Amino acid sequence: AVKTGGTNYDLAGGGVLQLDPRVAAGAPNLLTNGRFEDEDPAPWHLTTNGKEPTPENTAQRVQLGRRGDWCVQLQADDKEAMKKRVFKWISPMPEGVVAPGTYCLSYEVRVVGRRLVPGDKSGSFNSYLHMNRNGKSGGNLGQRKAMLVTTGERWLRRDFVIDVPEHVTPSMISLQLHRATGTVLLDNVSLIRCQE
Repeated sequence: AVKTGGTNYDLAGGGVLQLDPRVAAGAPNLLTNGRFEDEDPAPWHLTTNGKEPTPENTAQRVQLGRRGDWCVQLQADDKEAMKKRVFKWISPMPEGVVAPGTYCLSYEVRVVGRRLVPGDKSGSFNSYLHMNRNGKSGGNLGQRKAMLVTTGERWLRRDFVIDVPEHVTPSMISLQLHRATGTVLLDNVSLIRCQE
């Protein structure tokens, strides 16, 4: 049941939606080229956790986006290799991202087919903000809660609030196939600073 102050079908003025933390209307996307409309996806690029060559077409720009426009496709087919491999679609962190601060990482994702096939218990698609501490790798923020293996064969919007602590340097955003085979489409990636 919905309480609206009027009849059940009259919802005007019936509620207020408040996001916590708040993102200011018109706040700029701190990432560049997150819609992948430009033929050159830079500064986004593919990297991996291994030294082996990356198969051709692991990451490619395809016209299968959320609205029929361009997006990025990540795919992996080698089940044995993906028990250990990670294919990362990354963007270096822009200068406007500083610590401490609270940010909202958003993107749209679609798993093609029924589901990804995990190569181990952590096998999934996921995302994170990577940070450095004292010049060395300082870990990933937001990775565990971002894990998924299916989107029900539809586009799914994901929004993650990430608190960046003091005394670290945010270094990159990663959207990745982590020890799993299958195909994932990515579109409309943004990173927005939340209001304090």
